[in-house]
Amino acid sequence: MEEKGRYKVRIDEDGTSLAVKPDCLVVKAVQTAAKHKDSPTDTGGPVNIPQNMLEDFEDQQKKLTTAAIQLETLEERLQAMLRDARRVELTKKEVALVDEGTTMFAQYGRCFVQQNKSALEESLEEQTKKYQAQIKKTRDSAQYYARQKDETSANLNEMLDTLRKMQNS
Repeated sequence: MEEKGRYKVRIDEDGTSLAVKPDCLVVKAVQTAAKHKDSPTDTGGPVNIPQNMLEDFEDQQKKLTTAAIQLETLEERLQAMLRDARRVELTKKEVALVDEGTTMFAQYGRCFVQQNKSALEESLEEQTKKYQAQIKKTRDSAQYYARQKDETSANLNEMLDTLRKMQNS
């Protein structure tokens, strides 16, 4: 069992089985078609799964894992942007309270550069607009990946139901 972030990956000894567990969904693709292809008598037991179904299943697993990882990354990025946007807003409020004649300094990398109040306020306003645009774009991307994750999860569940029906009949 190998852990990658919140996901657990298990590869069987023969390398044919892969189980990924995002959000308590356990999916396991076993290539029984290749194992039982040449057996003359197949009574009960495992169902021969078509190769194209196995490939589709693996593709859906990859999509689900990718979407979950992207969603997690975007959420972390969004939190960082919101934190920076709040910092800029607080700085704008504090700068607005200061008298016009007061010496002001703006951060430039690791140092501070002297600036007049109007230039500093202008810079802070530009940063606010930039963060608002980035936050909107990141939220839209997160919604896209959440929708993709839900659709892929539904597809996997549908495929599993189909496999169960094949096995029961």
